[in-house]
Amino acid sequence: MEEEGQQQLLVSFSEGEESTKMSPKIVVYASVTSMAIAGPLLAMMGFTLSATVILFLISSPLLLLFSPLLFFVGLLFAAALAGFAVSAALGVAGMFAFRWVYKSGRGNGGGFVGRMVEKVSEDGEKVKEEGKDWAGYLQDNARAVGSVANGEETRG
Repeated sequence: MEEEGQQQLLVSFSEGEESTKMSPKIVVYASVTSMAIAGPLLAMMGFTLSATVILFLISSPLLLLFSPLLFFVGLLFAAALAGFAVSAALGVAGMFAFRWVYKSGRGNGGGFVGRMVEKVSEDGEKVKEEGKDWAGYLQDNARAVGSVANGEETRG
């Protein structure tokens, strides 16, 4: 299959593989194709690098000038992020608290609303009794203070 005057190149990609014969024309076409693909990529890479260096040189003095401001802006940004994090944590805690209240209200077979009404009325009765005790205590102290102020108490 060899034509007259045409040389064959032996191409081997690794030591263990069998060599492949290629004509010089195919090697030239492959080289031109690879340059057509790699050339624009290299040009874009060079443009990107030069644009990055130029923008860095322009922004460096601005960064130095505004660094005192940027420090406090960074602190403000960090504080805002911390605030959002705390808000999210409190929201999650609130959801768990609501779930806990809901589960404890359902408790022993009674409905949630009925159990909550019963619990609120029990707590109301406790507060009412404690209020009566405090009212009696304050009235007794007021009478004692009033009698001392009027001089009704005898001294021994």
